[in-house]
Amino acid sequence: MSPSRFACSLLLALTLSVSATGQKRRPNLSGTWELALAKSDFGKLPPPEGVTNVIEHREPNLVVRSTMKIKQGEFSAEDRYTTDGQENINKTTTTLMTSRTRWVGDELVIEAEMEFQGRKVQFTERWKLSEAGRTLTTHRVMKTPSGDVPQRLVFSKKPARATKAGKTAKAPAAQPATPLR
Repeated sequence: MSPSRFACSLLLALTLSVSATGQKRRPNLSGTWELALAKSDFGKLPPPEGVTNVIEHREPNLVVRSTMKIKQGEFSAEDRYTTDGQENINKTTTTLMTSRTRWVGDELVIEAEMEFQGRKVQFTERWKLSEAGRTLTTHRVMKTPSGDVPQRLVFSKKPARATKAGKTAKAPAAQPATPLR
């Protein structure tokens, strides 16, 4: 084999191996996640007393059921996203939130906006699952008229609960999010 042909073959083999490793499988974020308050940073905002997220993830559908405890009480929400970049709308307690969710490498990126107390608020979240799959870290930046508020939320995965028969309980199937056009 001539040196130039060898070099071309090597380059082709390296390119194919990089392409194959670049197409790794998306992480599955399903599970029950509890906020680790001591590991999280809320920036200028007061921390909640606790947050639990139950995530059902069946690509491209993502359902997040959140329960948050604060001084004023306990609040629950359910948000539905698609990870294909389509626009999704979710209702918050007082307004509608418009978002687009997509994968950037192995991070899930959510870009959203909503109105809060008559002002437009935009935020970007970057979700990253640890190698062991036991920690989900969210880096959030909220853009408000008063300035940016960066936050780091660290969630720990709770072990799956077992049923009476000793099997792991299965979450109900996630309904597809309705993308808006």
